[in-house]
Amino acid sequence: MVIFLFIAIKNRTNESIDSAKLISPSTNSINRQLTAESDGSTTNESKTAAQQRIAPSLTFDNYQSKFGKLPQSLRDTSIPFNLTIDAKGNLLPDLNLRILFDYFLTTVGEESNERVIERLKELLVNNLPSSASTEALEILQSYIDLTKAIIELQQGIAHQTEAPHGLAGNYAEMHRLQQQLRKEFLSDSIYEAFYADEDKRAEYSLQTIKIRQRTDINEQEKQRLMDELLDNLPAEARERKINERDRDLLAQRVEAAQRNGATGGEIFQMRSDVIGAEAAERFAKADAQAALWDNRVKDYRAQRQEILDLSYLSVEAKQAQITELQKQAFDEREQLRINVIDRMEDKKSKDSSNSK
Repeated sequence: MVIFLFIAIKNRTNESIDSAKLISPSTNSINRQLTAESDGSTTNESKTAAQQRIAPSLTFDNYQSKFGKLPQSLRDTSIPFNLTIDAKGNLLPDLNLRILFDYFLTTVGEESNERVIERLKELLVNNLPSSASTEALEILQSYIDLTKAIIELQQGIAHQTEAPHGLAGNYAEMHRLQQQLRKEFLSDSIYEAFYADEDKRAEYSLQTIKIRQRTDINEQEKQRLMDELLDNLPAEARERKINERDRDLLAQRVEAAQRNGATGGEIFQMRSDVIGAEAAERFAKADAQAALWDNRVKDYRAQRQEILDLSYLSVEAKQAQITELQKQAFDEREQLRINVIDRMEDKKSKDSSNSK
């Protein structure tokens, strides 16, 4: 079950986020690293030339601040500072800004809210031009206010866990309220940059759950409705879901074909049509290996049963012979696997006997 509770910070203490006044950026403290973005296309040449990426190489080890070293939970990490400005030095907000905020806000509890926020302010001022840092600080304040509101929403929901038909189990309602707060506290452009794709994925998951729970339609109709939902997903997520769906359907088709006696060539062609010849070849090799393993297990199980059927041998003697048989038929890693198979098959046989 997908949980749509927003957790922007690890609320390790009972402190509430401090919405202290934002400090004013100092142009004298700007130390920026600018790297021109270019996608290599002539149609976007003027656009990319007008944008600059600011991505200083900052890590836990080389980070310097008047507030001291970063909290230990961030050890061995790099600070995800990867922001974009236009030719006039204005910030072009995208998801990377939220990622940067969250990188620091997850340490609330290790450090006070005030200290964490001041670290963020210092970093933005020291690495962005004046106008861009001013914009970033304003967005940070809105993000902090949103975080406070989300935490209050979560606390309100938690108090309703014992109420009949309360919100605790109603993920759709939580998603709706959460999305409403995001749009209330953030401008349209910032909401679009920070949360639009995430909310689309959440909505897709919610609608998919509703479709799967329906009892008034068959599986084919459910699949058709879920396919229609794909159009609402962001491009990357849509492509991933389509690939997952096609692979699941292919696996079902292959399984049915194998049960009906399809040849290896027919199975290869089915796979090749969906995932390409190279991937189909890998599956064919895996099938061959699986078939070889199945035959080895089948031969071993038959010999093992012959040993178990020897009534003149003691239990200890039977086990000794089975152990020797395993050593002859399998390597050490395979022996661990075959012991699990033995236990599963023996239990299956026992359960089958008890049910008769």
